[in-house]
Amino acid sequence: MEYFYNLFRGCAVGAVAAGLIFELRMHTVLPEKRTIRLFPIRCTDSGRGTKNLIYDNYDTTVNETDGMDLELPELRIRRLELKTKPQANSYCTPDSSNFPSVDSLLFSKPPDSTRPILLMFRMTRSLTHDTKVSALKNVDGLGLSSDVRRYYVAVTPWNVHTQINVPMAYFTPAKNLKKAMESPNEVFPVFHHPVLPTDLFPKRGLQRAILDDETAM
Repeated sequence: MEYFYNLFRGCAVGAVAAGLIFELRMHTVLPEKRTIRLFPIRCTDSGRGTKNLIYDNYDTTVNETDGMDLELPELRIRRLELKTKPQANSYCTPDSSNFPSVDSLLFSKPPDSTRPILLMFRMTRSLTHDTKVSALKNVDGLGLSSDVRRYYVAVTPWNVHTQINVPMAYFTPAKNLKKAMESPNEVFPVFHHPVLPTDLFPKRGLQRAILDDETAM
């Protein structure tokens, strides 16, 4: 799989295939017992438009500041159905037609916190990604309690900084429309999980892998 990933990611024609391989690998890597680091992607003043909230400030990733480490237990892999509450410590893969901008969800109750957490993962190698209102509303319909922390997480190769666009149509007056404009990073927090080459394909040497990634860009 690593051979084909390296083959496809180096050319425009193979970009879609490389993206699919990246997603498949992450569905294997993320459910493993591990610690993952998340960096906030900020929506700045210039990103508060009338159509979308634009999250494109990756300063925390670049400078490796304000990172949040989540220690995950070994997760049970499950299929997610509409209006079905995910079980604790589960890694859920939904039907793409029902959750078109969410590739998987991770529902966990960290031992060092009183509040459970739901991570909505989007695996991508693209430079821009539009979230879908239907997917976000279907996540709202899973029956999770109001104390669950919900984070949208862009999972990308370490050197890819994807612009995340969140439609303003998702924030109705009942869903903090005014507050979303004033404090988007609080109302809809978006994070980045940068994936090192050695996490994607663990047998590779770090220095060699990073050099290969830079060459393929």
